[in-house]
Amino acid sequence: MRIMSVYIKIQKMKLIRFLFFFLIISIGILSVIPDTAQRKITNSFDLFSGGYIFHILAYAVLCLLGMFNAELYLKEFHARILGLILIYGAILELTQYFLPYRTFNPRDILANLIGVAIGCLLFAAYLLLILNRKRRLNASYPD
Repeated sequence: MRIMSVYIKIQKMKLIRFLFFFLIISIGILSVIPDTAQRKITNSFDLFSGGYIFHILAYAVLCLLGMFNAELYLKEFHARILGLILIYGAILELTQYFLPYRTFNPRDILANLIGVAIGCLLFAAYLLLILNRKRRLNASYPD
């Protein structure tokens, strides 16, 4: 039974890592393709005009996956992961300044930052839930 739980944990770790890198690549591709191709994807949703909601959601999920990835593999590199995600977002936005078919918008960087902040809050809430759960279990079964 113990071997099966270790196997499942390893599979979850691999899935989180895969999703993290898949999202990094997807955000990079969506940041450099022409606006006309992106409009075909996003125009069906009026709520998402400007793409700010997409920025916030994408970077919140990216941050959350990055934090889980850091927790599972690196243990103490959360701040570095956050910094790298923010730098990645800023570089992608600055790259759009030099692309003739894209426009640079500083509000996109702000939306990325808001998304990262939301991802951090969600991860902190997750950690608090886990900590409270462990405390309750330890209180129920003292040594």
